[in-house]
Amino acid sequence: MTNQSVVEINTSVEINTTSVHDGNLLHCVEEESLILIMALVIWVLGVIGNTVTFFKIVLNKRLRRPVSVSIACLTVADFCSLCMQFIRIPISQCFFLTGIGVKMIVLDITAVAIHSSTMHIVILAAIRYCLIVYPFHTKWRLTSGKVIASSGVSWAISVCLGISYGIYNRKYYNKTIDKQTDAIVQLLIGLYVLLVPVTFFVIFYIKELRTMKKSLLPKRTSKSIKSISKMISIILILYCVFILPYVVADLCRVLYFHDVFGDSGDATVYQSVVIPIYSVAQITILLNYTVNPFIYFLFSRMIFRVRSWPFRSKLSYRPRKRREQNGI
Repeated sequence: MTNQSVVEINTSVEINTTSVHDGNLLHCVEEESLILIMALVIWVLGVIGNTVTFFKIVLNKRLRRPVSVSIACLTVADFCSLCMQFIRIPISQCFFLTGIGVKMIVLDITAVAIHSSTMHIVILAAIRYCLIVYPFHTKWRLTSGKVIASSGVSWAISVCLGISYGIYNRKYYNKTIDKQTDAIVQLLIGLYVLLVPVTFFVIFYIKELRTMKKSLLPKRTSKSIKSISKMISIILILYCVFILPYVVADLCRVLYFHDVFGDSGDATVYQSVVIPIYSVAQITILLNYTVNPFIYFLFSRMIFRVRSWPFRSKLSYRPRKRREQNGI
């Protein structure tokens, strides 16, 4: 493999390419086709799951409560992130030839969607903290409108950061920024996306322990709040597990450019170490935006309960026994 091919591989790593470009020809390998098939299956499941969850909450008035609304907002961000990450796979491999402009636009929109998903995880962590530490105040003060407003703020922040990321990308593709610097920047971005939700969750958890320790009231938590707390915790854990391969791949790329794996001009080392990790990261990041609806189903089955659909026939409706509602 020539040095020119190595340069082209390194240049296209931001869009997770595993193809070797040679002029206008693209040499595909079986692994790329397998990745695309797996990504397609995951994408279909994610689109169905997030779409069903969103419309289930929006169309049912009984589900328009703060926790459910926050889940609906997260499904929107996950849906956008899922679609953009899926689009990046065929245009970065050997299936479509696209210009740099198209790739930069896709990267910019992807950055906005991913950051929005990250911020919505933070919103869920904050809601979990409020439900456990201040259950009575949260019941009356936390409203669906405030959750939607928080979601809007997170999208606004994400757009601003996406614009900044787009400006950076244009400087990189214009050769203003070298590959070694870009590798470090991409690693810092990956660490930011990974550590921000974890940091907020740890802060809230420490405050929760301190508050509970000082409280003179009996430490009782309703079953619904415990279920919501477990659900949010599992979402965060899986988020870290699925994002971690991307961070590891970016770290390996930094080490590669600093000759940790040997000569940085050796394409064999790059293909055998960095590219396989990026291939795994392509799948795991899609899983990150697909698995959440199944978690909602396990811990909040009412979201998927067929009887609660608003357009269900009145003739088939069976009145239930009155149950205590806690307003969350």
